[in-house]
Amino acid sequence: MRLGEGGGVENVCGCTPTSCAAEVKNCDIFDIGCGDTELCGNCDDLVGQDCGVNEANVCGCVPLTCDGATGTECDCFNAFGTVENIGECTVCKLQDLGRGSLTCADQGMVQHDNWGDYSSNTCGTNDPYTYIDVCDHEPSPFLTRNSCTAVGTGWSNTPDECLYTLIGTNIDTVDNQGTKCDATNICTLYCTAKEYFKDNGTECFTNHKGAYCAYPYSYDDTCKVNITHYGCK
Repeated sequence: MRLGEGGGVENVCGCTPTSCAAEVKNCDIFDIGCGDTELCGNCDDLVGQDCGVNEANVCGCVPLTCDGATGTECDCFNAFGTVENIGECTVCKLQDLGRGSLTCADQGMVQHDNWGDYSSNTCGTNDPYTYIDVCDHEPSPFLTRNSCTAVGTGWSNTPDECLYTLIGTNIDTVDNQGTKCDATNICTLYCTAKEYFKDNGTECFTNHKGAYCAYPYSYDDTCKVNITHYGCK
């Protein structure tokens, strides 16, 4: 508000109101002085913004509300995500486009707890897998897996997982007769390069590479659900 000539009456000092435009205000009702107000507009067309977030009568980006949030609803919209109310606070639901755990970080955010959109995943259906043991022997594919299914929980904070066992045969290359690993580790079985024979479950055979020791091996692994969206903040 300022005093100006006339203020509406010629040759009489009076009150001259300001305006929304002059004060760079763009939303809600603003006191322009002299007992007058002006409707500056609204933020309806500005996705992720609300009036007075950072400054009175000015549209601003609404922050996501979960503890430790660094992102805003504007960030979420610009990343083609959707703002989700998870009960105690709001997060941005972002689709994983091949970035995995970096999905949130790429947008300057972090995942809120374990929030995500989870679908079921079955592990251990004889899919290709190679394991190299502690002796760094030539690897061999596992032939069998005891399968399990991690159950999808949809949009939630509780991803499921399960434990399954890989069962198969590992091999030990033998270049010289009697070659074996240190007796303190698991790779203690060995055989000669002279003939094919079986001894106490150890199967030995020869080919153009020389002799091998073959012995059963198992390995427990964790099966985790698939995730299609992350809850970012």
